[in-house]
Amino acid sequence: MTEIGDRLEQARLSKNLSQQDVADRSGLSISTVKRLERGDSPTLDSFIRAMGALGLGSHLDALVPDQTVRPVERVKLKGHERRRASPKVRTRRLSKPKAFAWGDGK
Repeated sequence: MTEIGDRLEQARLSKNLSQQDVADRSGLSISTVKRLERGDSPTLDSFIRAMGALGLGSHLDALVPDQTVRPVERVKLKGHERRRASPKVRTRRLSKPKAFAWGDGK
């Protein structure tokens, strides 16, 4: 969290914004902005608001990419979208076949 706070501070400084500017743009209090930059357990809402105020909102897509079903996958799923995960399929390990020897099987 400290590193993320440092990065937020660097982004703010690179845009020549004060902590008050970020607070005003995001609707957060200045003390919340200070806590964010220190890495003091920010809420997700505060983090997202600060990212938006710094013009970094588009970078949030990299954290959790859009997983909507693409048309090709929709065809595979016969028009249905997944609503839950399926259990893992276990494969049985086949035993190695015995070596063939003449005279076996009599």
